[in-house]
Amino acid sequence: MIPEGHWRNRPLRHVVANSPDVFDTDDFPSNTSTPMDMASAYAYHPSHIRPEFQSMQSNRERNISCARLYAGDKTELSRALAWQTRNQKIPINDSDYISMTSDCQNYITRRQYILNVSAEEHEFPLAFGIVMHRDVEQVERILRAIYRPQNFYSIHVDKKANLSIKEGMSAIAKCFPNIRLTYKAVSVKWGKYSLLEAHLICMKEVLGMSTAWKYYINLTGQEWPLKTNLELVRILKAVNGSILIVGSATRYGEMLNQ
Repeated sequence: MIPEGHWRNRPLRHVVANSPDVFDTDDFPSNTSTPMDMASAYAYHPSHIRPEFQSMQSNRERNISCARLYAGDKTELSRALAWQTRNQKIPINDSDYISMTSDCQNYITRRQYILNVSAEEHEFPLAFGIVMHRDVEQVERILRAIYRPQNFYSIHVDKKANLSIKEGMSAIAKCFPNIRLTYKAVSVKWGKYSLLEAHLICMKEVLGMSTAWKYYINLTGQEWPLKTNLELVRILKAVNGSILIVGSATRYGEMLNQ
């Protein structure tokens, strides 16, 4: 069967093809290659320690091996945890992103957004919709992981969210031609139509940006990719225009009985 496993932590995952065909599938196989480039770029970064524009150190500079961490090496894990203990993370406030993005080129460079892609990725653009309600720093970390210049991104900020969250995400979006905040925001309630409505708004936004993308992937602000963009492209090319929807009828039934 063909995979689900590129996004973690959510009971429902949709990958919607720009195609009329429908294909219902079980989990994706887990035997794809380890996304070491993503691990290197997006594991814990001391750049989150003020000043906000401090350059990021690589795992190589820390002498921490991502390959060993993925393999479950307990010694390497202990070393990584010790490094984190010595380099305590100071959260970035939502409003800090306004000043951080005052110079967009500097922001993009120092936050290490990936701008160079393979020809294969360039010819297979993806669209992403993110429905969020809190924590600009966490959502920006997701963006840094999934951002590629040929893709398209729409972000729905919950109508109930604090103004600082809306302003912080707006500041980030203005630095990229292919990232937009949605034209409309709704007050989202989990398990209600408003959640679907927010995703439909995101889809309408990316359709307004371009119809060149091949697949739409819906996310929340509390998820993390387990595949690189190139791996996603190759998986979705193998799916060949099908729609992947994995849900939990049991969980939905439990919700109805509450």
